[in-house]
Amino acid sequence: MRNAADTLKRVHLELGGKAPVVVFDDADLEAVIAGVKAFGYYNAGQTARRRVGVLARPGVYGDLVDGLAEAAGSLVVGDPADEATGARPVVSSDQRDRVAGFVERAAAAGATGQRRPVGRPGPASY
Repeated sequence: MRNAADTLKRVHLELGGKAPVVVFDDADLEAVIAGVKAFGYYNAGQTARRRVGVLARPGVYGDLVDGLAEAAGSLVVGDPADEATGARPVVSSDQRDRVAGFVERAAAAGATGQRRPVGRPGPASY
């Protein structure tokens, strides 16, 4: 903020916080899924507003995972100027390379791109 003030630049400061979603058994799953879809992919997931993790009670876990997978699969990837676009490009080639590295490491570790990868964690027991 000090550096920006010296030259009167507008600034948006983030605290680097994570934004978990906690889902209880009585949650409105349609609203949760819509919110995670909207804010999980907002600005290509490059802000602290994005939904980083979802913690769900066992009673809603399966339906929530299915709904989130369907919602993510329905996102249109493309031109940020097109209102139909739900997933926009990342901010730079460096960020693109970083994301590609995540995918490459996951593939090297045996990820198959399945909707429900083998070994995916299940609901926690409380």
